[in-house]
Amino acid sequence: MKKKWLCFSLLAVLLVACAKQTVKPTEKREANLSTLYKDLPKDNQFEQMEKKDVLNFLEHGTGVLTLGFPECKWCQAYYPYFNDVLKDASLKTKYFNIYEQKKADRSFYDQLASTLEKVNTTGKKIVRYDNEGKQVIYVPLVLFVEHGKIVGFDNETSDISGMETKDYWTSEKKDALKQRLTKFVKQNKQAQEKNQDGGCNSDNPACKVG
Repeated sequence: MKKKWLCFSLLAVLLVACAKQTVKPTEKREANLSTLYKDLPKDNQFEQMEKKDVLNFLEHGTGVLTLGFPECKWCQAYYPYFNDVLKDASLKTKYFNIYEQKKADRSFYDQLASTLEKVNTTGKKIVRYDNEGKQVIYVPLVLFVEHGKIVGFDNETSDISGMETKDYWTSEKKDALKQRLTKFVKQNKQAQEKNQDGGCNSDNPACKVG
């Protein structure tokens, strides 16, 4: 009787241990970015993109992708301005925390950096290199993608240092930024609408919108 009881006890322990091993922790991800970006309204135009979709979007999609991270003060200042432009055009942007990936998966970060330049048709460099020759993606970075090609981007404040955001963003600079972004946003919206008018659906990666 004692042997049977011992066997049952051991079996119960093993079942519990196996159950614990099969439970995978879920990454905490805020659904609304206004919880991470203090001046971004709750009713905003930002939608988070999953890691598994980023490369496919860049190589095949049409839409807008914004790269940044909450600890970046220039992202904090930039996003509300960009959100206003998107809202005026009734357009959404996908958002991806690039710094989170730089820390967690450097190989993916490097692959993303290489992909950015591979599909970049603007004639201007997006990715730079540090003193060790490693690829660096400076943010805030907004990418305008059409059919797997980057046709425009904006990273005006991505490498500014030694200055406060409130001192940089004068009324003139805000107006200039809005004009520049409005042009890109309108062009991208037209591309997305053309895709939809052509019968695009979610099964066709070339038709995915931002």
